[in-house]
Amino acid sequence: MIVNNKSIAYLLYQNQERNPDKAAIINNGKTVSYKQLWDLVEKDIRILQKRNIQKNDLIGVQLFDSIEFCALMYASASLGSAIAPIDKSTPKALAEKRFSDLGVKTVITDEDLKEELSTEIIYPELDGDETMIISLTSGSTNEPKAIELTQNNKIIRAKAHIDLYHLNEDDVILTSTPLFHSLAERLVNMALILGGTVVIIDEFKPYEWFNIVHRDKVTFTITDSSQLAQISQMLLSPFIPEITSLKAIVSSSSFLENHVKKELINKLNCDLYEIYGTSETSTLTNIDLKQSDNFRSVGKPLQGVELKISDPDEKNIGEILCKTDLIFKGYYNSKELTEDAYRDGYFKTGDLGRIDEDGYLYYCGRKDELIKSNGINIYPFDIEDVLNKLDEIKECAIFSYPDDIKGNVIGLAAVLNENAELSKEEISKYCTESLPELSRPEYIFIMPELPKNSLGKIRKNKIYENIIRNQMMGETY
Repeated sequence: MIVNNKSIAYLLYQNQERNPDKAAIINNGKTVSYKQLWDLVEKDIRILQKRNIQKNDLIGVQLFDSIEFCALMYASASLGSAIAPIDKSTPKALAEKRFSDLGVKTVITDEDLKEELSTEIIYPELDGDETMIISLTSGSTNEPKAIELTQNNKIIRAKAHIDLYHLNEDDVILTSTPLFHSLAERLVNMALILGGTVVIIDEFKPYEWFNIVHRDKVTFTITDSSQLAQISQMLLSPFIPEITSLKAIVSSSSFLENHVKKELINKLNCDLYEIYGTSETSTLTNIDLKQSDNFRSVGKPLQGVELKISDPDEKNIGEILCKTDLIFKGYYNSKELTEDAYRDGYFKTGDLGRIDEDGYLYYCGRKDELIKSNGINIYPFDIEDVLNKLDEIKECAIFSYPDDIKGNVIGLAAVLNENAELSKEEISKYCTESLPELSRPEYIFIMPELPKNSLGKIRKNKIYENIIRNQMMGETY
């Protein structure tokens, strides 16, 4: 008996039947063929069945970004069960809490996958609507939401991106973000559904990224904008290898700075795209940066996506609402939270934006990062865009700073480039010259680094907390 043909794992099974010796995954210099990968999948199925994992069960997963992660993902899908992956570096107590809150049946670590069994595999009947992944949002809060994605969700998301970027079985697709995030999982699925090859980087280092792209002849990747900023800096080095295989790079997860876009376009001989979306919705918009000079926009809606702006203000900025075929199943075990995520049939992204007369979407930041001071809406994204024009600033964040008299005022946390010299007084003078009075930061901090999540997104809600904690320890910025 073979895996049910409604499962995403069946697509992998077909490819190992068609091209058993073709490279499926490359990781840390190790290559496994489609046949070897399927053998690993079957090994993991036996391990899960020994633990009595059945259809609709939930498995906690804490693995390295590896071939083994991918095999377990497909083994679980074969049984109609779901995995809830979390960061390998998550402290034990917090990991146990996360898994307990989700109600997992068992937890799988790297050590658990070393077992070898020869028991018979029994595949259940599936319809494709079984939950495949419970993905915890990176979010801006300490309590992430549990996003429920079915096997069909994962299949149509992968195929939508395959079609959008005209990929085929000859493509070598690179993932350089953590596998416990939906972006990396999507790239793995895209490659293995196509019958192509996926290259997994388990720890992103910009110089090594160039070596891997060169060595493995990578043709396509979707990556985080913070990684692309580091890649653009490396393009100034005479020691990086020549990159000739890349057909396209897609920037995701957060807005890509204009100077980085220009550097990548000028120095890399490939197409460059930027997308906007959320873990719940997948990609909503796309823009071809080489064919457009509209660098402030994140593009137009994909086919099948409908966008609108909720309660626009005088700048036509409001919350981005959407309808899409790629929408998630819901928040796991939370009907109330899921229902609250919609307004008149549209999903509420929690992001702010505006849409121009030509249908281009402009991202304006997170709704929960909006600063209201003296009755005025202040959009951090606009201020950050001005400050990022300073050559000395590597990155910055505008955040809400509590004030005893005014309530909330504008705080600025900036990280300077190496060897750059820029005082707080000089930043303040620049803001006076470049920003309207109500948009000027009242508190300025020059910091060694900004708090970030595993995808490199700045956690603005942690900036004030870190400042106060460090000031109590005698540190000043």
